[in-house]
Amino acid sequence: MVYSPLVTLLSLVIILVARFYLILPSTRPSRQKIRGQSRTCSLAVFLGSGGHTAEALTLVSALDFSRYTPRTYIICQGDTLSAQKATSLESAKNLFSAVRKKVQIHSWL
Repeated sequence: MVYSPLVTLLSLVIILVARFYLILPSTRPSRQKIRGQSRTCSLAVFLGSGGHTAEALTLVSALDFSRYTPRTYIICQGDTLSAQKATSLESAKNLFSAVRKKVQIHSWL
């Protein structure tokens, strides 16, 4: 089957128009403009004993605390180090403890 140059050119034009339609910004307002700058959002921060507490708290400390309020910290039961780090970042009033369903013990043998 032989394609004519006109079909090839028409295909390229359709692809370019579709590509520009997807790339160029739309005329509808963005989600941030719809929500408004002054509204607040609640935030849940899950801290565990897996070593990600420092990374999570670094991300939380970079947030605007007046916009992201209330902040709820959920910590595994028995993880006192994560609880201490959360309270050192701020006086965490919303600090909840979650029970781990199953404790995994890894054999090093």
